[in-house]
Amino acid sequence: MFVTFHPLNLVSQFHEAVESFRQLSSDDERRNVAQTLYDTFVRPGADQEINVDYDVKMDVHSGLTRAPRSLFDVAHKEVLNLLLMDVLPKFNS
Repeated sequence: MFVTFHPLNLVSQFHEAVESFRQLSSDDERRNVAQTLYDTFVRPGADQEINVDYDVKMDVHSGLTRAPRSLFDVAHKEVLNLLLMDVLPKFNS
């Protein structure tokens, strides 16, 4: 079965997941959640892969063992910028 994700829905899911991740206080919990977010949204070929540069994906991957609160900041910013510059204007036309 194929499921199509609307770009706005995918961005919303990623945004909410990153915001929740940033609130985690436990390093172990952040590492576990970081791996899940990576596998779900960032990993090349992920079921709900977000559209970010390869270098950003590799930076996130390399930061999984430390999982700082800022781990997904660049990816988050890229996704929001893409939404503002590409997807939303299509709805306004």
